[in-house]
Amino acid sequence: MTSAATRLGQKKALIVAGQLVVGGAERELSTFLAAARNRGWEFEVLCLTAGGAFQPEVERRIGREVRVAPTRNRLARWRWIRHAIMAWQPDIVHAWNVYPMFYLKRMFLRRPCPIIGFLQNTPDDMGEGSFQWLFRDLVRCPDGLVSNSAAALAGLVRMGIRVAPTVVVRNGVDRAFFEGRPTPEVLARRGALRICVGAGRMIPRKRMEWMIRAVGRLRAEGMPCALWLVGDGPARLALETLTDELQLRDRVVFWGMRQDVPAILSGADVFVHCAWAEGLPNAVQEAMAVGLPIVASRASGVPELVDHEVHGLLFEPHDFEGFVQVLRRVLADPAARARMGRAARARAAAEYQPERMADRLLAFYEETIARFRARRGFGQKDSAEVGTAKSVVLYVGPRGPAVGGMVSYTEGYLASPLAVRYELRILPTDLLGKSKHRGLARGLLNVINGMGLAMALAWRLATLRPAIVHIATGSYRGFYEKSFLAALARLGGRRVAMHVHGAEFDRFLRTGGAWRHWLLRRLLRINHVVLALSESWAQVLRQAGLPEGRFAVVPNAVRVPPDDFRQRPGAASPPACRALFLNTLHARKGIREFVEASILVCRGHPEFQANVHGPDSPLARELQTRIQAEGLADRIRFLGTVAGAAKAAAFRTADFYVLPSHAEGVPLGLLEAMAHGLPCIATPVGGIPEVIRHGENGWLVGPGDIPGLRDAMKNVVQDRQLRERLGREARQTIAARFSWEVAAQVLADVYERLLRRQDMSGSA
Repeated sequence: MTSAATRLGQKKALIVAGQLVVGGAERELSTFLAAARNRGWEFEVLCLTAGGAFQPEVERRIGREVRVAPTRNRLARWRWIRHAIMAWQPDIVHAWNVYPMFYLKRMFLRRPCPIIGFLQNTPDDMGEGSFQWLFRDLVRCPDGLVSNSAAALAGLVRMGIRVAPTVVVRNGVDRAFFEGRPTPEVLARRGALRICVGAGRMIPRKRMEWMIRAVGRLRAEGMPCALWLVGDGPARLALETLTDELQLRDRVVFWGMRQDVPAILSGADVFVHCAWAEGLPNAVQEAMAVGLPIVASRASGVPELVDHEVHGLLFEPHDFEGFVQVLRRVLADPAARARMGRAARARAAAEYQPERMADRLLAFYEETIARFRARRGFGQKDSAEVGTAKSVVLYVGPRGPAVGGMVSYTEGYLASPLAVRYELRILPTDLLGKSKHRGLARGLLNVINGMGLAMALAWRLATLRPAIVHIATGSYRGFYEKSFLAALARLGGRRVAMHVHGAEFDRFLRTGGAWRHWLLRRLLRINHVVLALSESWAQVLRQAGLPEGRFAVVPNAVRVPPDDFRQRPGAASPPACRALFLNTLHARKGIREFVEASILVCRGHPEFQANVHGPDSPLARELQTRIQAEGLADRIRFLGTVAGAAKAAAFRTADFYVLPSHAEGVPLGLLEAMAHGLPCIATPVGGIPEVIRHGENGWLVGPGDIPGLRDAMKNVVQDRQLRERLGREARQTIAARFSWEVAAQVLADVYERLLRRQDMSGSA
């Protein structure tokens, strides 16, 4: 079964699909295989179900027949898949949807190659109750999980499912949709009406009956519009019956299954998508590639594709009246349709190319194979290198679904290049969800949580036998708790690194009497190395009496998005300049100063808007009352907490970022904003002056200086060229000094010295 190309070093991937019928996952598979040709990979496809419209197309892509399971018996299927893996000996096995994971997860106690899964839909699709336990089991793939949307991975976090490593790979769109032109048949059916089009499998979850009812409502109002439905499925009969009941046969066209979908889409005016749960809908991406404005529900991964007011209009998933309202609005405004359609096509051309999908997925294949072989010691000739590759690092720190800089750092750390060189494991520090409580309940949970952490760490020391224990800490009570864990790890004979993230750690070290200072110095010395976020924080450790060889500077780090990540609508967008505050809404973060300065800027600049993202707090409610009294609630908006794709969208749609904090380490939110090319206004506290150079890649104002903050914000609002220059320099700063590629190398050097039992000066 081995071809000549394979003998010359071509890698092999075995893809196991549940079926190859018409559907989004199957279309993704065909698109990926077409784009992945001639890239040094050979593919074999197994299918658990015979038949399917996509089978001939997939066979053409891979240059061989799709192998179909000869039986429906589960045990026989399991043996058949196992035999195929052993006979073909692939470098990686990929379960293309959830169902094949049932077999692959139980394939080998010691796997001959890595096995990864693919999650196309969000956990919401599984509903509640009896299916949830099965879903939890299936998605815990042995070596990693690929998803086409950040919303699906966020759903796993909400369910408490931990899957690492993971990667988001956006769907690719076939080039035919970028080149679609309406045929004479399409133009003949169009007439003088404004055409809404919906496409996809006709199932209840897609909620196509809403489209029919909306067209009936708009016809009654006198709006000349019609609906085209492309596709087929079990709900089609019910949809046709509803069309007859509402007497809409002259306004609703059922095209059925078609091969000329790009031509049909290109003859419409707006694309409509009403599903209440989705992964990352191919139909929406294809409509964007054609150049249609989108009217869609904010379901699952849809907001990752469509920015509200930029590429289309979004409505809440269960709000029918809201759907009718936005559909009426877009149909009545030809200029808005044209503007949104151009922006949608531009995003599709930049982000939804099949080659981009293939690049990211094949890169994840390579990383997974390297990580798998490193754990097993395959292909390593240097014994010291083998020891390093197999070293386990136990990271003790916070993890989602909570929000905050340390949580973001944890997620970035686990997905960083360190995962290739070391086996990274995590011990989450909030075992009981204590961050959700206040007062006496939180105090009691703190005690119980601390005891549970100590027992969990002892268990992991005994079972995982990590070479290094990496502990993230803040200040005050948290520092004492983490110091106890550090002492426990040292008693277990492990090398210990404590990573100080606390924004008030310098104040914590300064306060108290001589006895307390002595205790803090002794607790710091428990660790083999203390990691500081910047040179200024390293100076704090020097002043605390920590020897030079016992600490190191490891910068905070963020992922740098691709160059085309921020598809700003530019001149085609409404003439607004948006400021962004994204942080916890506490006085220390400067939220009061931001609101007061924003009120002053609003008075002289009607184009200015301010978006505030963060969890609710008493101070936030007080400030909202103040804003309402000024009559500015529509211009200074409190929009709640965001994470994942919604957080990325907040950065992408902002014009500049503001953090007038009173105390900081090196804030992750600031680094993320700079990585997204946003000019930033901040205060020279903590490690911020080592990130922002005033006037070069950002702007610095004094803490609590509301007039100074107002003037800085006015300068940025008035001068677009200044915004663009600061944004470019900010992005370059992050890429050069604060990306995960840079930080991972610094951390790897620290780990190497720990493993060699050297201090940070290099002495043994």
